[in-house]
Amino acid sequence: MHAFASLDELLASLEARTPYTSVDSLSGSHFEAVQFQGEPMILKYVCVDNDWIMRATGDLDCRQLTLLESGLLDRLPAEIDSPTVGVAPYRSARGHRGAAILMRDVGAAMIPPGSAAIDMDARRLYFHDASFEVALLGQLLAYMSNPVAVLDEARRLLRPGGRIVISCQCRSLCTPAQALFFERLDRLALRLPRGPEHHSLLGEPWVLTEMLQTPGLLAFTTSKWARGNGGREVGAGSN
Repeated sequence: MHAFASLDELLASLEARTPYTSVDSLSGSHFEAVQFQGEPMILKYVCVDNDWIMRATGDLDCRQLTLLESGLLDRLPAEIDSPTVGVAPYRSARGHRGAAILMRDVGAAMIPPGSAAIDMDARRLYFHDASFEVALLGQLLAYMSNPVAVLDEARRLLRPGGRIVISCQCRSLCTPAQALFFERLDRLALRLPRGPEHHSLLGEPWVLTEMLQTPGLLAFTTSKWARGNGGREVGAGSN
């Protein structure tokens, strides 16, 4: 992944730039359609000035920039093909730290022409056994009525030696702003059925450990990670 020293350096490497809008992006972030080394790309500007999700979660120092500059993507297994090509830091008009994220434009490949959307239950997906090498469950389990069944289905779809990558919000690491956000969220009269209260604990490593043992996964590692406005760093631990 290209780690540009500045936004100016990133922009100088582009061969074309045009405005880009997407109805699927509701966070408020700004996008551009660009060309980099002869390939179509998407440039996303991430900053607390425009991104309401960052403001709601207390992300005032752009955790995405911290993550991408850490080199983590370069250490991912070959099975995980990240679309992120490069990142550059910048300062917003209000002086906040932001990230300009350069990504491959994979929109055309995600849904082939003529394909219709298919509704699927996460507990019973329309795929053959052992279809995938990696299952990614990002901020998902806490919103499932039966997370153990979802994990069991993910295991069915994995090939021998496959891996499941899970991320959950760890409420015990919340900043005061985040705690207030979730408290107010719990008061909303949402139309969707609410999950059990104990699902809010799914971000705690000890809860995930017990849950992962239920589907009979052979080996797993849990960790806590907090950076920036999340407070002190929390070291990773294995179970």
